[in-house]
Amino acid sequence: MGVTEAEAQSLLDGKMAMIQNPVVGAVPLRLDSSQRLVLDDSWIRDNIVTVDIAASNKFSINPGAGGSGSPLRFWKGASVTLQEALRKLASPEFFDKVKSVGPGFNPGVLGSASSLKNSPDLNGSHRIGIALDLRLEANSYATMKDPPAWLRELITIFVGLGFQVQTFPDMLHFEIVKAEAKDK
Repeated sequence: MGVTEAEAQSLLDGKMAMIQNPVVGAVPLRLDSSQRLVLDDSWIRDNIVTVDIAASNKFSINPGAGGSGSPLRFWKGASVTLQEALRKLASPEFFDKVKSVGPGFNPGVLGSASSLKNSPDLNGSHRIGIALDLRLEANSYATMKDPPAWLRELITIFVGLGFQVQTFPDMLHFEIVKAEAKDK
């Protein structure tokens, strides 16, 4: 989804533009000094939090989250829900099957001034902190037609907490689709 012509002009004039995400609401964008489209720093400061991982010594944080051992950052509107999911993930039936957790929030560059109308990645779920990836053990459980019971249970836990799931050969991608009252 690109920005409208008016939003593009606003950005080029040095102002912010707002995009709407169905989960987090309005997200302000700006062009940085290199004319790259980025999230506004104040939005990041006000909406992205470091999530306390109860089992942080049991899971490695995926380097995409900012480096090995870096904190897991996520949208504050779902941080309590995420902590609940991670506590359940630390249980013995899942612990040895998950290699790493993350990234959560990973903003990156959304586009450039020259590509404002050409579908920059404005709603990427990691870019606004509403997604989490779990890397699984070496076996490709995520693409099996009949996944093992532990994997079905893990997916059920996350879905029950308001996440949707996408499966890949060695990874599960969870994205929050509804924020619970306990997170607000």
